[in-house]
Amino acid sequence: MSIYHTFVPEVLRSKGIAEKLTRYAFEIAKSRKLLVKPDCDYVKNFFEKHKEFEELLYKI
Repeated sequence: MSIYHTFVPEVLRSKGIAEKLTRYAFEIAKSRKLLVKPDCDYVKNFFEKHKEFEELLYKI
């Protein structure tokens, strides 16, 4: 599963919404036995900070 863009409108930023979206996407990937290809900078950084999701990382 490729996550190529994470967008939160400016008025809603800094409320943890991007993190919630990313975690939900990871839950979907895990339930469907998919790996995540982080084409979005936010998701790349999320993987670096949250090693507990490393099993979902698609490695080329």
